[in-house]
Amino acid sequence: LIVAVNVTFLPVDTADVVIIGATGDEVTIGMTVADGSWTDLVPSYVKIGQNTFDYNPVNITVSKNGYVPFWGGDEAFNADLNKTILLSENRLPEFPLDPTHVPDETHQKRPMIGWSEAWEWNSEVMKYNVSVYMDELYGKDHIVQDVVVREPMYTFDKNLRYNRVYWVEIESFDPWGLTDTYIFSFETVNSPPSTPEVGF
Repeated sequence: LIVAVNVTFLPVDTADVVIIGATGDEVTIGMTVADGSWTDLVPSYVKIGQNTFDYNPVNITVSKNGYVPFWGGDEAFNADLNKTILLSENRLPEFPLDPTHVPDETHQKRPMIGWSEAWEWNSEVMKYNVSVYMDELYGKDHIVQDVVVREPMYTFDKNLRYNRVYWVEIESFDPWGLTDTYIFSFETVNSPPSTPEVGF
């Protein structure tokens, strides 16, 4: 078993390897060595007392800090197993350099706010953590606290107050905990009704 980085194909010498048998038991665990190799003889069958356990097929898990973990199921494990596993570097999701948002100003009591989608380098499922403050960023009026959404938008479920400034903090995060943050503000405006036109 050889573990390498998917960009350079250089061996990884600090990855953790776990093999779990079809029975759900952790069959063996270890770490790769300097050349990226990892070997351990795991018998297909283990006899304990009068019981015989079939550990095939197995699941091979490879993990390394800063990389997307690898899970490989239904592997027929034997002494001749020869497999190369490539680990992808886990890059944090990133908002555009010049992100946009809506609205800048709204007359709605329960507006929908939206923002530029963050870029996820590893094409993983990404979510957004939404926090909203009234008047002052990180102030005492924390009206929306840690709401998680899948799409780059959020609709308020309570009425906002007119003629106030609301600060929005959006944190994008991937399944492995890497994040990027975007902050913007918008204003609620209560304009007087327009004068009706009278036709003759």
